[in-house]
Formats: sequence, structure tokens, C-alpha cells
Amino acid sequence: MPAHSLMMSLTGPLMPGFRHLFVGALISLPAGLAQAQDVLTLPMDEPMIVSGIDVVCTGIGLEAQEDPRWLSYPVRVEVSGRNNEYLADFRLTLEGTGGIPTLDVRCAGAWLLLDLPEGRYPAVIAAEGTNAAPKRVMIEAPASGQRRAVIQFPEASAY
Repeated sequence: MPAHSLMMSLTGPLMPGFRHLFVGALISLPAGLAQAQDVLTLPMDEPMIVSGIDVVCTGIGLEAQEDPRWLSYPVRVEVSGRNNEYLADFRLTLEGTGGIPTLDVRCAGAWLLLDLPEGRYPAVIAAEGTNAAPKRVMIEAPASGQRRAVIQFPEASAY
């Protein structure tokens, strides 16, 4: 519901003074939401360019896992839990120079595919919805083929 509709529904004739309180809350809200909005939640199984990097969030179901398009991506990040089961819903932040993120995305799937040039990339991965601490990892993109980066959170479980 748009904020103005919500404001109108909450500020009828029974609450004439409430409008000023509600508008004040709306004005202060964006500052608190700014960080949450910086993370892009990727659509499932749809390649897209984010910060100049071709990315795909996938890995749910056999059809997605066997899609031949995904073999062309040099990096496949997989997130798993204590029983080696896939954990869906994770956040990946690739760190650029000076610690400034070059990519900050959320994937509801179990795989994140990245079309990165050959090299090593520092990253932070968080298993969303768990109490597991985020992990600092080094993601390596090969000169050819595909490299799997399997990140395990032993304190988390999909069950």
C-alpha cells in the first residue's frame, strides 16, 4: 500500500492530529531504510547485469541446476548448511578497492553465478534468516571453465 494511501486510511475524521505524527515518521523512515535498500534481491533464473557484472540467482530444482546456460559462468557460489544441504537465501558482497562494495546482492536460490574476469575477489557471504555469522571468503574466477565456491555454514540448517 503506498504511504499516502496508508496515511489517508489512518487519518480519517476520527484521528485529525495523527496525520502530523505519521508524516513525521515517514520523513524519518528513509534514513533507517537506506541500508536495506542498497542490497538488490535478484530474480530467480534471470540473468542480469549488476554493477557491470553478469549475475544469475538459481539452483532451486533439477531443471534450474541442469540448465546449460549456467555452464558459461566462470564462478558458481553455493551455500550449504551443517548437513551439506543447500541453503537458499543468502547475501553476497564483493569487496572492491578500499573495502567499497562493487556488488551487493541477495539470492533466494542456492547458487549465485558470476561472470567475473580471471582473478581473486574478496567477498562476504551471509546466510540470511539464520544466526550464522557472515563469512569472509576469497572467490576465484578461473581463466577457463567454471569454479565452484562452496561456502558452508555449519551452524545453520535448512531443516
